[in-house]
Amino acid sequence: MTMSPIAPDSLAPASLNGQHEDHRGTRIEAIDDAMMKRFRKQSLTAIVSGGTGGSPLRWGRGLAKGAPPSAVVMALSELAAGRELSKKLARAIDLPTTAAEMIRTIDEAISGGRVELVIVSDALLWAYALPAVASSLQDEVWQTLRQTLDRLAVHCGEDPDPSCCSRLIGGGELPLALAWRLGSVADPLSVQSGVACAGQWLAAPEASIGSAICGGGVHA
Repeated sequence: MTMSPIAPDSLAPASLNGQHEDHRGTRIEAIDDAMMKRFRKQSLTAIVSGGTGGSPLRWGRGLAKGAPPSAVVMALSELAAGRELSKKLARAIDLPTTAAEMIRTIDEAISGGRVELVIVSDALLWAYALPAVASSLQDEVWQTLRQTLDRLAVHCGEDPDPSCCSRLIGGGELPLALAWRLGSVADPLSVQSGVACAGQWLAAPEASIGSAICGGGVHA
């Protein structure tokens, strides 16, 4: 199913520096509370050692893009790490508009049949940061973003090459990151597909690692 584009000017702005405007709308508070409790307990350091704050998430994005992190990448990675944004960084980004752009980018990539690795890397940042941005986005936008990330995971998981980097990251890590962040809210079918994709990639290490290296320096 193709999501309808969301116009940026239809999205209400929200503060990102400790004073979020609550846009939860129809989301069930009990689910939100459980999601945030899970988010606070499970930090990035639980699965990634080394680095500080959201830097581990920026490493992969930097390799995929081959460029220094943008303000959006910095903000999402810090929010994903449970950190409060500096006033300067909070002023530099507009999360509702950026979320709408991510939704459109993914929709267009899936419709066009070509999902670049950098799009998958950006989607992964949003997945890790979803609980942290929930109160900064309108309910419709947050839900659409979550569903769009699920669609991307399914799309990447359908790549016939099990050693493909996009399949590993988009079809494997993306749904697993959503499950880790969202708990019971995550799509169980997407999670099962993610486990299968990651397992298939690991089952053929020579082809998988070779595929990553042959993708060029920015994909290695």
